[in-house]
This record gives sequence, C-alpha cells and structure tokens, in this order.
Amino acid sequence: MKMELFCIVSDFYKTKTQKERWFYFALPILLGVSSFLFMLFLTPPEFCLSSFLNDYLNAQINVMALFIAFSLAYLTILLTSSSANIDILKRTTSGKYELNKKTITLFQVILIDLTYSIIAEIFLLVYSFVQKYLSVISCDFIVNIMLSVNILVISHIF
Repeated sequence: MKMELFCIVSDFYKTKTQKERWFYFALPILLGVSSFLFMLFLTPPEFCLSSFLNDYLNAQINVMALFIAFSLAYLTILLTSSSANIDILKRTTSGKYELNKKTITLFQVILIDLTYSIIAEIFLLVYSFVQKYLSVISCDFIVNIMLSVNILVISHIF
C-alpha cells in the first residue's frame, strides 16, 4: 500500500515538465512564506490567532471532506464508465506527457492527476485534524506556522 502511494506521487511528478514541477513548488512556498510574514508583522495585537485558526480549521475540514467526496465520485465515474468518450481518452495518446520514456494516454494523465489530488486532499484533511489538537497546546508563533503550511498545501493542491 505504501509503495503504491509512493508510485502515484512519483508518476505525478514524472509526467510533469521541469517548469511545471517548479511551479508546483515555488508558488505554494512563496504564498506560504508571504502569509507567514504577513501574519507575523501585520497582524494587530488584539487579533486572536488561535480563535481564528479554530474557525478556519472547522471550515477547512468541511470543505476538504466535500472535495474528497467529489473527487472520489469523479474517479469512480471515470473508472467504471464505458462510454465512447472514455474509450477515446483511453486510445488517445498525449503528445506532451511521458512516463518512463513512453507517451501515456489522456486517460492515464487524468487518472494520475486526479489520484494525486485525492492523496494531497486526504493529507490536508488529516493535517487539519492534527492542527486542531496542536492549536490548543501551541503558542501564537507555532499557530502562525501551521496556518502558513495550510496555505502552502492548499495552493499546491489547486
């Protein structure tokens, strides 16, 4: 099971070009660092960061659960459908994407991207539950870091 998850993540990055991989990491890191600096230096002193994190995590858990449910439904429809459009996707090779020096089909590209997205969404959901506990025992600086990591992961998923 662990190796299958690693293979999915590996396949996702193998199918991306160098520019796309850089974009998947640089933009989220930039947003995460800038949100950390913004909250660190521009947050008013009367702002209750732990209360904000609690409300934010409640909303994020609900939204991520919905995203996961819809993504799994989309994956199920994609895998179980026998329509002509899906058959065309399975036969059509993508001119852009390769995996292990072989051109892959559009169906495989969609499957790899969707599966990776589901894994990342589940990671964020689990991380949100861990944050609910950690926010109770952490100082504002750690809460600030947790919020920044949230922004980093969310921007990576989308």
